Amino acid sequence: MTASELLSPAAAAVRPVHRVVCTGCGWVGYRQRPWCRDCPACGVDRSKLRPEWLAGCAPHAGLCCYLGHIWPPPADPAHPWSGYRHACHYLGSTVDLRVRWPEHLSGGYDPVSHKNRGPGSRLIAAALYHGCPVELVRVWRGSQAHRLEQRLKQRRKPGSLRAGGARSYRPLCPVCNPDSWWRRYPDLPDPPPPPPRPRLVHDPELWDADAAWDAAFPHLAYGPPTSDSAGITGGAP
Repeated sequence: MTASELLSPAAAAVRPVHRVVCTGCGWVGYRQRPWCRDCPACGVDRSKLRPEWLAGCAPHAGLCCYLGHIWPPPADPAHPWSGYRHACHYLGSTVDLRVRWPEHLSGGYDPVSHKNRGPGSRLIAAALYHGCPVELVRVWRGSQAHRLEQRLKQRRKPGSLRAGGARSYRPLCPVCNPDSWWRRYPDLPDPPPPPPRPRLVHDPELWDADAAWDAAFPHLAYGPPTSDSAGITGGAP
């Protein structure tokens, strides 16, 4: 029984569409199953195709929280990928996903020291080293991104550099949970900014400053101008 037969009709109806790129000729297309057939442009084997992200999740600038899905090697999809076998997803946040996601895909993993030599994540670098395609499957944008990442990740323990997920990310992934992934932590729009404070503009017809001063401080009231005060203000004859 195939994976498509195991899915319910509702799950098959909302099956995500992947953006697929050929590493040989650069062909770009959209498929529900990234490795269903060979490249239609150059005929290269389907194992050479690479899913980049789901349709509608293209990187944009701005604060966001993103979820990456790690596929098993195309040569043997039934066998789990060697490396961090417990991890099938990566969650992170950035202010510019157009720059950060290519850094993850640059790889640079050292199998001897188990460290990455690039600016990306060590988990994604290890997955790419073992032949696992990594795909961007979900993006949360706006001010909720940083708070969402802190909520979904467990706190880093003192003396440890590990801060993985507090629980499994499968319910949030459109690939692992195509039936109800959109119900969990939906992408909420930012609230509208508060209206600007109105500036006080003096209108002598609505507010007489001299009359208000005389009413508030009668003992300091200027009163009507006199001939003596007018002569003094006018200067010496």
